[in-house]
Amino acid sequence: MDIRVNVTQKDIEKGRCGLILLCPVALAIRRALPEIMSLRYVGIKSINVDGHVFDFPIPIARFISDFDHGRAVKPFKFILRFRESA
Repeated sequence: MDIRVNVTQKDIEKGRCGLILLCPVALAIRRALPEIMSLRYVGIKSINVDGHVFDFPIPIARFISDFDHGRAVKPFKFILRFRESA
């Protein structure tokens, strides 16, 4: 299962530095999956959405770090890829 996510300028403006569940990426994921009940990060490289773990592409970790450190970031799109069970 893959989820297409679009981080918009509005997400960037509404996002909160240092608040992982209110960062622009989390806001965009919630918009892409409005039916989700639970959203939590599993380290900086993946996210747990209602018990399903999705891995982030590497640039997302950089985006989050840049955003949290007050560096300029731009809107972007990415695909969340479901982590298959071993």
